[in-house]
Amino acid sequence: MKRNLLLLVAMITAVLFFTSFSLLLADKKAGELPAVSSLSKSVPILVQNKLGTVNIREAPTSTELSGTIGQINAPTKNPSVCDMFLPGPYYYWTGWLTGEEIYATWQDPESFSCTNVYPFQINAVQIILYTNQAVTLDLQPQIYDNGGTPACPIPGSLISACPTPTYTVNIPSAGGWTITLPETCCVYNDYFAAVNILTGGLLNIVHPVTQQTGAVPCHSYDNYGSGWVDMQGAGFTGKLALSSYGMTSDQNDCPPLSAEPFLRVCDWLNPEPWHNWIGDPDDTTHIQLQIVDPNNQIQSVDFYYSIDGGYIWNFLQTDTNGYAPLRNTTTPVDPHGDGWSAYLPHSLLPIEILSLQLKSIAHMGTESLEVRNQTTYDPTPPSSITLNIHDGQGIPSETVYIDVNPIRADIENIVCYIEEKADTFFKGIPKIKQPTGTTCAPTAAAACLKYFEAQGDTHIAGGLNDQGLVNALAGRMGTNGGTTDPNWANGLRSWINDHCHGYTVRGPLKFDWKEARDELERCQDVLMGITWDGGGGHAMTLNSIVNPPLPNGNIKVDFMDPWTGKIEWGEMNPNTGHVSGFTGAGASGTLDAAIIVCPKEPDPSGGGPGPPQGGGPGPNPPPIPIPLPHPGWWWVHVVVIDQTGHAHREIRVVCHPLLGDANGDGVIDIADVVYLLNYLFVGGPAPVPCLEAGDATCDGIVDVSDIVYLLNYLFVHGPAPGC
Repeated sequence: MKRNLLLLVAMITAVLFFTSFSLLLADKKAGELPAVSSLSKSVPILVQNKLGTVNIREAPTSTELSGTIGQINAPTKNPSVCDMFLPGPYYYWTGWLTGEEIYATWQDPESFSCTNVYPFQINAVQIILYTNQAVTLDLQPQIYDNGGTPACPIPGSLISACPTPTYTVNIPSAGGWTITLPETCCVYNDYFAAVNILTGGLLNIVHPVTQQTGAVPCHSYDNYGSGWVDMQGAGFTGKLALSSYGMTSDQNDCPPLSAEPFLRVCDWLNPEPWHNWIGDPDDTTHIQLQIVDPNNQIQSVDFYYSIDGGYIWNFLQTDTNGYAPLRNTTTPVDPHGDGWSAYLPHSLLPIEILSLQLKSIAHMGTESLEVRNQTTYDPTPPSSITLNIHDGQGIPSETVYIDVNPIRADIENIVCYIEEKADTFFKGIPKIKQPTGTTCAPTAAAACLKYFEAQGDTHIAGGLNDQGLVNALAGRMGTNGGTTDPNWANGLRSWINDHCHGYTVRGPLKFDWKEARDELERCQDVLMGITWDGGGGHAMTLNSIVNPPLPNGNIKVDFMDPWTGKIEWGEMNPNTGHVSGFTGAGASGTLDAAIIVCPKEPDPSGGGPGPPQGGGPGPNPPPIPIPLPHPGWWWVHVVVIDQTGHAHREIRVVCHPLLGDANGDGVIDIADVVYLLNYLFVGGPAPVPCLEAGDATCDGIVDVSDIVYLLNYLFVHGPAPGC
């Protein structure tokens, strides 16, 4: 009854929206092309985005399909087309197809050795059917997104941008037939090609066909009203002979895909669960609507928050100025502006752990757009701790003791790691030259993703070459005369979420040299914005650091500069971010923004570096001893996990010197005595690599007693320097 009603609706709709055009039909024996008609409508059978159950049909039986397979609307394909057609041998299955149902197969052009795929323009959907007699069918091509996972794709939502015309196809005789249904639309990820068989009453007349390749789960599906059925679970073997073909990104005119609007909460855009929190009653959280608005349609944005799951929304602020800095290399711009933003004082929230809902409503004349996000408010966060060691501290003994003061944190556990720090860190960012003067931000981002591709991630760059990736990212970021910082970050988030989900994105962040250094040297990617002294905002990818400061206190750094497509050096003031003597797009400027891309951590303890070297339980842990294997500079990572499972990492760089080796040459001799005399009495340079190297007596002070101690050790057989 339900199927008859659906057929009636289809017939009525076809009459109301009837248009006609010619479609060629090839006779498989005579090669003649009789004309057939087409009904054009866009009312597909609605399906559920879930797996159905096989409970109304008998198990199908298969028979090998022999003889010539006829062609209906045989296309003349461009030789460079990306074709996912499956070759035989084929089998047809009886006792299954009844009509008024949808068949779908997963399509991934990259698995057919097509390159530079997305955006991909679909040209047609093809299906092979076997019939016992001449029959007329109403067929509708459809395209669905992947509503499953990379491991098990499942048809998801019908892609609204893809038309769903209905073709009336006259099959003139019994046998196997390949039917080509024109379908033109652009897709930006793997997808499902589908054929909706609108005609009913076809049991034991028309039969589905598979390529006999053994069991292939999560590939071919049927929906006959009870949800999607994996045909492998229904007794089929092989892949359904349903496919599509089209043109890859360098052969089509598909527009680049803009990132969907996103409501950023604090620094993280897509955190792991243990980083998805805000905390501390005295703090304030930055909320930012990241949205591509090329025509400046947004007039204002209202921000709200809810502490009861969205039942009651509390008004927070209205922003009427969405200006954000534009990165376009050469054009002078105002470097100030936070986009569409609001700031949530935590004093508005009760002092308890709670789920915090946030939303923004963007007003565009008579229309509005609502975007939501959620996080957890933790009033006793792991970030509220303090450590007893500071960055650059000298540790004269062979063990550093980590003393964690909880302050507000309800500590569950602490995990500590160490790693030797090199004088010079080199990342190895790939070199990519920006194609236009306004695409520095997507080019810097492309270099970041290409770095991770070179580390073995075959999905992160979407199979695109350098320029193809830059163009795709420019579309995501809404690059138009330049790229705003919020869209720079959100475009990266959107791309990563569509290409493996294996990374987090933070930003845009304000300049913080310690954070940038720490993240780069623990193998994250750091993108940085710079405003030239003469105006103009540029984007680059941080690549190398020479850690020992120059005599003027500056740090030598280099970047992959999209303007030149080369590695360019300069001196940076770590306190202000000002870069001078730069060899790239500009001579000098100030670093004022950062975006950090990190591989997702496997668990709250942070995943290294290396194995844990110490730790202990809360809530008030005693000092944690961490051995320092030998003299040198060391990273010390302290990961604090609180009782709600939230995590926070503190990083310090400490110096463990060879006591008495004041000149840092690795040997204790008379040259160190001379070095200390020069330092103490003639204004010479301080001991290296840190002041504690000159403290031969280990009394915490570098003075004349250390000179006496060294002379005693070197010439009177006194005790060696040490603690």
